Amino acid sequence: MEGVDLSFANSLRRTLLAEVPTMAIDLVEVQANTSSLADEFIAHRLGLIPLNSKNVDDVAYTRDCEYCEQYCEHCSVTLDLHARCTGDEIMKVYARDLVVSEPRPNEWVGMPVITDSL
Repeated sequence: MEGVDLSFANSLRRTLLAEVPTMAIDLVEVQANTSSLADEFIAHRLGLIPLNSKNVDDVAYTRDCEYCEQYCEHCSVTLDLHARCTGDEIMKVYARDLVVSEPRPNEWVGMPVITDSL
């Protein structure tokens, strides 16, 4: 954009970003954490992983779900992460280690965008 006021360009950018449907990790339940990292730090890092939101319209908003009061397969996607370090070396955990549990609204929604390979 050229010849446009900076405040107008910024408001246009913010409007476009607000209208793009996205999905993110919002609730993290840690069952066992024996690492040196705090649960909150791990939850924050998980929330930064970009998730595929193709056909995200198949997922209802949690506050508008008519099937449940919290979370169900109509308004959420469950991702599981099972990682255990069995040696003395530092273990690296990647986005590819997240596993999407069934059932889910469609085959794409909730999958990590970055499926880095070895």
